[in-house]
Amino acid sequence: MAEPPPGPFTTTDDAGGVVAAAIERVINLSWSPSEGAELFDVEIDDQIVASDLSVFDLHVRSGHLELGLRDGVSTWRVRAHNAAGERWSERRLIEVTPSAGIRRRYFDQEDDGPTALTSSGSSATIEVGAAYAFGSGKGVRLRALDGGDTTAHKNHPQLPTLNCWVRLAVRPDGWGTAGRQIRIASIRDSATGHSEYLIWQTGNGMLCSAIPESIWFVDDGSWSQVQFGVLEDGAVEFWAFDGQREYLVGRGSNQELIGQVKDTIALGNNSPAVGTSFEISLDQFAVAEKRLPWARELAETSLVGPPPLDPAALPPVFSIGFGSCHVSTRLPYSGTAVAALAAAEPDLFVHLGDYGYADTGAYSQSRAGYLALWSDLPYEDNLARLIRKPWLFLASDHDLGGNDIDRLSLSGFAAEAFAAWQSNDRSVDPDGRYGVVSLDEGRIALVWLEGISFRSPLDEPDGPGKTFLGPDQLQWFLELLATSQASLILIASQTSFGHAADGWHRYSQERELVLAACQSASGIVRWISGDYHSARWARMGDKVAEWGAAPLAEVAQNPPLLAPFVDAGVSIGSRPGGDRDAALAVLTSDEINSQTSFGWIVVDTQERTVLFQVRDRDGEVRADASGFRLEERISYT
Repeated sequence: MAEPPPGPFTTTDDAGGVVAAAIERVINLSWSPSEGAELFDVEIDDQIVASDLSVFDLHVRSGHLELGLRDGVSTWRVRAHNAAGERWSERRLIEVTPSAGIRRRYFDQEDDGPTALTSSGSSATIEVGAAYAFGSGKGVRLRALDGGDTTAHKNHPQLPTLNCWVRLAVRPDGWGTAGRQIRIASIRDSATGHSEYLIWQTGNGMLCSAIPESIWFVDDGSWSQVQFGVLEDGAVEFWAFDGQREYLVGRGSNQELIGQVKDTIALGNNSPAVGTSFEISLDQFAVAEKRLPWARELAETSLVGPPPLDPAALPPVFSIGFGSCHVSTRLPYSGTAVAALAAAEPDLFVHLGDYGYADTGAYSQSRAGYLALWSDLPYEDNLARLIRKPWLFLASDHDLGGNDIDRLSLSGFAAEAFAAWQSNDRSVDPDGRYGVVSLDEGRIALVWLEGISFRSPLDEPDGPGKTFLGPDQLQWFLELLATSQASLILIASQTSFGHAADGWHRYSQERELVLAACQSASGIVRWISGDYHSARWARMGDKVAEWGAAPLAEVAQNPPLLAPFVDAGVSIGSRPGGDRDAALAVLTSDEINSQTSFGWIVVDTQERTVLFQVRDRDGEVRADASGFRLEERISYT
């Protein structure tokens, strides 16, 4: 009696690794012949994508009528069958990430209800809800009740790019009059006002404004995926995906965008009167400089954040990157210190705050709004690489509700969001806001401090009652400095300790107390800090120094003064015009990026040395006008 064939052994040419979803990328799925098998079927994400194959491999790639690449982690397996029956292989994983990703907005973490818009009419809204999701999670509904009042759109500014692609999942849900054109998304050059539009023609399908004759037909109530791109030469491409295959729907040209940059991506309709009521569900909104992989309907909807630090997993020679301050409106981060840090591949990233400036950049000023922004930001190409590394995340004022906030004015929802998103060790503080971990079998103590939630108001007169750390954290920190047997105490502070920038110097009595404790500690003390937008070094006696690195991707500031009890120091940075708006008016993006910085530490546990550097956006060590290099190498025992 014949037996079903054994399940085949499967492999991929990437061994299940991360695949950059460039257009030319090919993933080869292959399997063993499987004795007795006559034919094979291939399943991806629980869907048969190829049937009755007599060969032993399948190419997954982008292109017209190809299977296309799917964003994130997909499962795949192969079924071998003959007349007697069938057997499946084990499931395997393949992970695809976008190339040159700029941003995403998946809505899963956002508050239900209407979203904040750039402009809107009285009858039109963009509303978040689970009923509008592509798969699980949440999506949005674009709806207008009055055909004469149909404006509802949200601009998403970015740094200028020459090539830009936008992807969406779309589901038409209803309309009053057929043949009307509803703008769903746009790619725009803000200087000229010229745009390319993704359009829903009611009762028909999706099209692009430059190629109106190329229509992707979409049934009401059915999901489909589309994406369109505008290239440097003005070429426009329109692609679609039906869940199994991708299709080049059409090519054309937008003459007004030839050679123009693309710096504003809008979601929604900016046409004030389209002549019909309508509603359409939208999800999986993503932007990149290259064509995007397609969204997975089975994708996870949990928070996207970094893994926790496991000190035991660090190699004998390990690196720590540090820095702060990258605004969410200046994506992508190519050409900045964020990109240089990502390229350096640190073993640990100490993020010193202002992660996207949620107080101004979040989708809403709420716990959900902050979590949504922080989860969406790592779609950007460089943050996508860094988010795979362990982090310590220190909250700055912009992470907790607003500039210069304190224990009286911080936003409770922001503090809850911070506690939920970061992965810091919580053995000292239940929310992970401050703590210590031991490295190199206790020879190094890595300390991080919370400098916002417990501090007195900045303008409160200085005195014994004015506190930066708060009584409990201060007592814990002073006891740690007094009792630690570590040869090196590495202290991460959100704000500067050695320069007279906003932060520690506004709390002079507590700062003096802490400095004395550092100088009395048994080990060498090194501070690392962010916040103030300059590359910095300060020396405070024989045992104590500070290295400061900021901004990662923002406008620099003029050098601050040295704080009291500092023997020597350097600060590199300049801001023409004084304030940020004046600097933005006169500086190019490249000039802004050229002043971005990140910190770099290399710990060699075999040689017992530690290298400290502050590097520029090219990964080179920064130096001031005199040639002083921001680096040192110390030994510990």
